[in-house]
Amino acid sequence: MTYSSTLPSRLIIALVALLFSLPLPAAEAQPNLTNAIAQARAIIQKELAPKVPGVSVAVAIDGKVVWSEGFGYADLEAKKPVTTETKFRIGSISKSLTSVGFALMVERGQIDLDAPIQKYVPDFPDKGALITTRMLGGHLSGIRHYVGFENRRNQPYTNSHAALTIFQNDPLVAPPGTKYHYTTYGWTLLSAAMESALQQDFVSYMDKNVLQPLDLKHTRADQKGVVDPHCTKFYSDNLLGKFTTAPEVDSSYKWAGGGYLSTPEDLVRLGSALLQPGFLKASSLKLLFTPQKTSDGKPTNYGLGWSIGKDAEGHRIYWHTGGSTGGKSVLLLHPETKTVFALVSNHSTPTLPKKDWETITELFAPFYTAAKSTHTNATTKGRQFLVNLMDDELGLLPEFRNAKVYWLYHDNYLAAKVLNTSHPAVAKRIRDSITREGSTKSGKIEILFGESEQPLPFRQYQLTDVRRAGEKLIRTEIVTPTLMKGWEQYADLLLFASLAETNRTTARQHYDAALQLWDGQGFLDPAAKSSHRYATYKLALALIAHSRLSQAPELPAGLTDRLLSLQADSGGWITDYDATGKPIGFANVETTSLCILALEARPTPAGL
Repeated sequence: MTYSSTLPSRLIIALVALLFSLPLPAAEAQPNLTNAIAQARAIIQKELAPKVPGVSVAVAIDGKVVWSEGFGYADLEAKKPVTTETKFRIGSISKSLTSVGFALMVERGQIDLDAPIQKYVPDFPDKGALITTRMLGGHLSGIRHYVGFENRRNQPYTNSHAALTIFQNDPLVAPPGTKYHYTTYGWTLLSAAMESALQQDFVSYMDKNVLQPLDLKHTRADQKGVVDPHCTKFYSDNLLGKFTTAPEVDSSYKWAGGGYLSTPEDLVRLGSALLQPGFLKASSLKLLFTPQKTSDGKPTNYGLGWSIGKDAEGHRIYWHTGGSTGGKSVLLLHPETKTVFALVSNHSTPTLPKKDWETITELFAPFYTAAKSTHTNATTKGRQFLVNLMDDELGLLPEFRNAKVYWLYHDNYLAAKVLNTSHPAVAKRIRDSITREGSTKSGKIEILFGESEQPLPFRQYQLTDVRRAGEKLIRTEIVTPTLMKGWEQYADLLLFASLAETNRTTARQHYDAALQLWDGQGFLDPAAKSSHRYATYKLALALIAHSRLSQAPELPAGLTDRLLSLQADSGGWITDYDATGKPIGFANVETTSLCILALEARPTPAGL
């Protein structure tokens, strides 16, 4: 039997519905994750699992893996079951993976999207027209795809450049830019350009710059000869339609376009990192997810490493499928609901009926929606709490209700940021008042917004009186030249450091160090030990840092629920709580502003 190397586009559009189509529950009802998983599992077990030796699936909602499960066998002969750590060939989803590494190079100015390919690969034959890396990534270069059984190639290549001999002297299928023509060889040429620009081999670059920072521990190049106990065996059908071992292949000619192994959990983590700016800049996400156009202006519905489409209800989706010898795969991103779905199998020709994709996709839709609604209600109340505190005489907010102290930094600076969109006039008045008082930046809280001029290393802070207005005292926090010692013991400063650090690996180390201080109830650092209370704002900082890191470890269980539980009836957030979760203190401006920012940075899906 002969099958396309990618699944039909109509199947993918059905996929979106797969995470989102059953009737929505009543407004007051909470979606039931257990039921959703049970229904999705039943579909896989009935419609797909019997048709392949092994299959594995995962779903993530807003960065959290909510379902991951293996079915069948990774090794039929040994009766070795598929687990969530079993690696499968992901075929052309390797293009989506490569697109992330390529986008990082564009961000860093290491490669030019629109330069002639000969700038990086001088010995690639001139085809009589301009071929660029942008064209290569969007299947507009005119370079051919596989012919016959070329995808079963079993010859080693030392690097991407060496593999160009397969196709570089063949004629183009169309003038560059004029026609969308799917081609894995185009990505081989793209990776050769990357290697040349970097002066580094492709696999090492991807390991260091994509796989390690995103914590994709179960993803690697499908390198022949590597002994990996977590890798599945690969299967196809024999002439009688029975499972048989797939032909042996060597993927070194197509690392970038079809040569990686992964798990569904890693794939949904990859997809989740691309649902918002963080790991990649907004401009890079636009590059990946904007359809390219042919020279006559027709959109191709393919960006750079990703197909772009809409589901049955008109919602935007990003996706890719993969087909390889002994493997099929799907990766689907639904940005509106921050849901990512991945499926891989160890057989060359698995399929799942369109109606089943639609049903599974729809099952998970309500969870993000419910969480978003809960958090929106909370942040709306929080903003109103801030607005109600406005002192019309000073144009500033007091530290808390009926307080006589007005902090420029952090309180009013934060409040102006939080209210800028919802209450722009109030935000402007606060900013004007800060300017009037002549306050300088504190150097720390601005880290949240990328506005700190010298965020690291941390320096000592000084609390300073600005002026008195009758019984009212205006104060601020300023930074001094003195370096701060021992800051690594404090959860809040570790989280600020993870937000300030430009090196992703170091940022992750700071974040991990902060989480080491979590004791199941809160961040138990020296400040908490001395006061015998936990600080609410540290919960907020953890949520914010988690969202910026994109692929940080999962948040401590119950952290978001604990934060939500500390909102007072007034709408503000209480400053502290004890080991039982009982609020201590009062609702103030700084804590409330940070909690609003945190809930809007990354809501935890409801029912999880």
